[in-house]
Parts: sequence; structure tokens; C-alpha cells
Amino acid sequence: MISLCAICAVLALVTGCKQSSNEPKEPAKTRTWHVRVEANKGAAVKTAGPRRVLGYDGATVTAVWTAGDMVSAYNVTRSEALTGFLSAQSAGSITTLTGDLTGTIANGDILRLEYLSPDYSSHDGTLTGTANSIDKVCDYAVAAVTVTDALSSSITTTDAEFANQQALVKFTLSDSDGSALPSNPTALTVNDGANDIVTLTNIPAATYATNGTGVLYVALPAMSDKNLTLTAIVGADTYTYTKSGASFANGEYFAISVWMTQQAGGSGSALSGLFSVSATQQVMFSPGNLQYQASTDTWRFAENQWDMVGMGYGETDISDVRHCYIGGTVQNSDNRKIGSGYSGWIDLFGWGTGNAPTKSSMDDSDYSTFVDWGVSKISNDAPNIWHTLTREEWYYLINTRTNAKSKFSAAKVNGMTGLVILPDVFILPAGCGFTAGMTSASSKEDWSLVNTTNIYTSAQWQLMEANGAVFFPTAGGRGIGIPNVWGAGCYGYYWSSTQSGTKDAYCLYFDSNYLRENISASRTNGRSVRLVRVVQD
Repeated sequence: MISLCAICAVLALVTGCKQSSNEPKEPAKTRTWHVRVEANKGAAVKTAGPRRVLGYDGATVTAVWTAGDMVSAYNVTRSEALTGFLSAQSAGSITTLTGDLTGTIANGDILRLEYLSPDYSSHDGTLTGTANSIDKVCDYAVAAVTVTDALSSSITTTDAEFANQQALVKFTLSDSDGSALPSNPTALTVNDGANDIVTLTNIPAATYATNGTGVLYVALPAMSDKNLTLTAIVGADTYTYTKSGASFANGEYFAISVWMTQQAGGSGSALSGLFSVSATQQVMFSPGNLQYQASTDTWRFAENQWDMVGMGYGETDISDVRHCYIGGTVQNSDNRKIGSGYSGWIDLFGWGTGNAPTKSSMDDSDYSTFVDWGVSKISNDAPNIWHTLTREEWYYLINTRTNAKSKFSAAKVNGMTGLVILPDVFILPAGCGFTAGMTSASSKEDWSLVNTTNIYTSAQWQLMEANGAVFFPTAGGRGIGIPNVWGAGCYGYYWSSTQSGTKDAYCLYFDSNYLRENISASRTNGRSVRLVRVVQD
């Protein structure tokens, strides 16, 4: 009996243990939970003192918790937003977040905590200290924690290490030659190639008093290989800067010097498109062909890309004239009046005559040294910021850069015949077309077969130009001596800075069905000049 009782007791004990091990776990419950989380702004603050993940040039960015900072929560495990907020109980780099959250939570659930929201659209360009500074309106940071105790109405979690979800960029904005802008920008827009991701409006003067002249701090979302365009309002003018292949990582600091191009007023401004002329160099083209007035010793760029001085259709007052009919439009013939006191404008120049634009000598030896036209002050631009492409750079542009053959075409713009070249990255505007290649005309002077997708009104061309396209009009040429001016409307000749042998130099040449960058011409010839400016990194 004793043995039987002992066996029964053992069986009862074993049965009881088995029943206990099979009891169901407490299910996740929907209720209001009081939550407590120990939080910091990244593991480094535990040893390095108060700072967020964002760095700063030569120092640290002092941006820490403020008592009362609000944090929202999302249950990643259950794909459920939790209502309510946690608030920071103290200021400093480490704080305790407490508050009530309502939703379904269980042990082991992963919660995503978010500080502020990802609003990069508007701030005042400062780091801290104002109502619209970066730390107030776009200090977006997140952390993931695991629930360690949810068996009662009070929840605890693993520590929260918040990581910033933006890059901090210090832009130092300068004019195209590296000098200070005429005044500090009052507005700045940053576009990533598809959308405006930052829009700073009504930037106060106090921003620059804090940051320094032309300096703006901007928070950007992480990006990789984007075409970043900055547009600044400076007084009544617009300045732009574009950088292809821009990449920014979350939680990192970048300092970038930006040489901006004036867009308002046109004559002294580079166009916005970026064109690769070597494996490591991009350029921007001038807004029109180069022009010169001898009587005032003044250089300028043509007001419109299709403008040219040209050679008039129907002129009969000189004996050796070849011309093309340009839609019935009569061009003037100033290019044969290039004397040193002439008050008209010319746009055909002997090779390398940056210091002697009216030179018309028939002696090749007078052109033995190339002086770039960019050495001069052109409109409002400082000297030496423009230059002429080499033959090798023209070749790379037309033949070697990525998808080079798909980026040029014969075209007509506002009735003028010529050549369109697209930038490395181009977005075709709505209402415009583009078909690559020259025409299929049997005669090089016949521009009647220009593809209709490449015929643009002035309004359509404004859209193409705004997206970076450039146009080279068929401005013709001036032969050896004066007044043999010919070919406007038929042929385009644009000098390179590269000599060919002892008497010639290379130029870009095109007609209705032909494009070459290695045509050799006598240096005594008058050819068009289209300058470029190097893109500053």
C-alpha cells in the first residue's frame, strides 16, 4: 500500500508538471501600456559626450535631447501604429522616454521609435538656435527596440540608440569665378533630378550673420548617384549649380563649395547643362556665340542661342558671296566690316585672336600663337573663367561620352538651322521632341529634311534650354581676307584651340547631313566661337 501510494504520488507529480508545461503563453493584448525606454542619440555619446551621429567640420554638432521632446512608436512585428507618444524626461545626450501607448504589444515585439518627422522641405539654413533651424524642424532620427516585459500594463524595452536619418550639408555659395555673390541668397531650392527636396524661402539676414557670408546648412535625405541642382535667388537674379552623381549618406556631414552660374539677364551666364569633355571633366556652355564690338572694345555673348551676325541673303554689293536662304530672313553682313573702329558687332574670328579680334591678315604667320578669347572680360563675367574646347574635348563630346551618338541632331530653332547637343543627363520637356542624328538630305546645303521632332519654336526652345540643351547656329564663315563672308544658314564652323600643322587649326564643322570635330581650316579664316566654363566640384 505504501509503495502504491508512493507510485501514485509520483505519477500525480509528473502529470502536474506536464500540464503546467503545456499552458498557453499570455497572448498579445490590446490595451494602453505605460512605456519606459532608456534613450540616447547613438552609442558614441556614451563615451564621446553630447552629440548626434551628424558630424561637423572641426568640431561637433551640439544637438541633444530637450525635456519634452516627443517620440512616436510603431510595432514592426505586428505592422501596427501605436497611438500616443513618449516624451523625454530630461535634457542631454541620454534621457528616459516615458508615456502611454495604446495598441497590441507582446514580449519580443520590435518597436520602431521616431523622433520628429522627415520634413526636409523648409528650414532657415542654420543648425540650431532658431524656431526654424535644422534641429527644430528636420532632425529626423529613428531607433529600434525590443519589448522585454509586456506581462502587465507597464512595458520595458531594450535601450534605444537613435540614428539620424539625414545628411547635414554645409553649402558655401560663391559666384562663378569663386568670388562672393553680389549679395547673400534670400531663397534656395535643392532638386534631386525629379523633385524639389529642400525649399528655403525668405532666408533671414541673421542666418548669414551666424553662418558666414554665403553659407547655408541644409539637411538632405540620403541619396545615391542623383543629379543635384541648387537654385538660389540673389537680389533680382537667379543663380544655379548642378552636380551629377551626387551621393549623401544618413548621419554624415559634408562641406561643399559651390560656384554658381547667374541665370538672370542671360548674357553673362553659363547654361545649366553639364557636358563631359573627358573622363574626368564636365563643362557648361556659354548662352550664345561670342560677339565683339571694336569701337567700344566690348565682348558679349549673343542674346539667344540662335542669334548670329551672319551674311545677308540677296546681298550683291560684293563679288565673292556664297549664301543660304534662311527662311526668307535677311541677316546683316557686319562680319565683313571688322575694322578697328567699327561700331557694329562681329562673331567670326581668326584663330586664337582673343587679344586681336579684328585681325584679318592673310599671312598665316600672324596667327602662330593661340590667345584664348576667354582671357577677356565678357559682359559682366570676370576674365579667364571661359575657354575654348580643344580638338580632343570636341571629339570626346561628340563621340566618346556615354550615349554620345544619341545626344546630337540637326535642328531648327526659331527658324534658324543648326546643331543641337544634349547634356550628359537630359529630361525631355513635355511638348517637345528629339530625334538624334543629322538629316538624310542629298545636299549638305539642304536643311528642308530636318526631322520635325527637332523643329522648335522659341517657346519650345526655352523649355529645352532650361533642361540643359545647347544650340549652335549655322553662322557660316569668313574666308581668307575680307569681304569673303559666306554660308550663313548652311554651315557651322566652331574653332577648337588645337592647331593642325603649321598653318591650320581644327574646328567643329556641320552641315545638314554631316558632323565632324576634326576639320582643318586655315587660321586666317573667320569662324564662330562658343566658349565653355569648367564645372567646379
